[in-house]
Amino acid sequence: MNDKNKTPEKKSACTTHLSEEQVQSYMDLGFLVPIRILSKEKAKEIRLAIDEYLFEHGETPKYELTDPILIKRNTDSSGKTTFEYGEGKDSKPKTFPFLFNLWKRDKRFELVAKNPVIAHIASQLLGGKKVHLMEDNVIIKNPFSKSIPWHQDFPYWPLATPTAITIFIAIDSVTQENGTMQVVPGSHKRDEETLPVGFGDDKSIMKQDRPNAVEISQNPSLVGLPVVDYVNLEPGECGIHHAMLWHGSLPNSTSKPRCVYVLRYVAEGTIWLGNERFPYDEVGLNPGDKIGGVHFPIVPTD
Repeated sequence: MNDKNKTPEKKSACTTHLSEEQVQSYMDLGFLVPIRILSKEKAKEIRLAIDEYLFEHGETPKYELTDPILIKRNTDSSGKTTFEYGEGKDSKPKTFPFLFNLWKRDKRFELVAKNPVIAHIASQLLGGKKVHLMEDNVIIKNPFSKSIPWHQDFPYWPLATPTAITIFIAIDSVTQENGTMQVVPGSHKRDEETLPVGFGDDKSIMKQDRPNAVEISQNPSLVGLPVVDYVNLEPGECGIHHAMLWHGSLPNSTSKPRCVYVLRYVAEGTIWLGNERFPYDEVGLNPGDKIGGVHFPIVPTD
């Protein structure tokens, strides 16, 4: 049986600054939850905006988490290897569609992603450094969809170091029934990068390209690691986790979709490795550059 997080007292006001105790808890455990990051009214506004893209605009999400992750290796005459996504079949049915970088084209999302209070909280957890917005995602867990397998975030990112965080904001209520997050407390301290995992088949990829990485256990409890479920999150509340934290999510066993808005911030000075590490959109950076530019803006914290 999983260990259960004790439910802290809920607060209706948005958090503007983390206490020293909260920062230390994040450093020790690798996650922090629950934090009210948006008002319920703002969460509702974002939910309506998501519906506009899915229904009124008739937009079919370009990305689906359960699509096979096929990595194509390219080696040039000097022996340097780069990676790009290979052509693969789409998943059917579409159970985990997601929208990518809405902040670049919709002011409603940009105002949240560039909120100085959220950036300040990210900065506190990244050692007080200035932070860059790396990306945003709207992740939709459709009714009766499966769990998301255990993974770390860092293996999927073209960064030299895991100096980044993920903020997982509930737009709908997030419960055990519709797919709450699960984490292994302290797993970010193992100093061990795992291989990226395909979300559709739970299998590790890039084994030959990352010989020092290990496969992540898909049943941490069986190998003696504690598993903690996030407390239920109300719309506007979030959990924040380290790039190396082991995490996954439970199935959505309900008849309604579950939407979350995910923000990812990177500490100033982080080195970009680009497609020499993992495929990513063209962002005007070369491997070895410090992250920055129009695709990764610094977010003011005041």
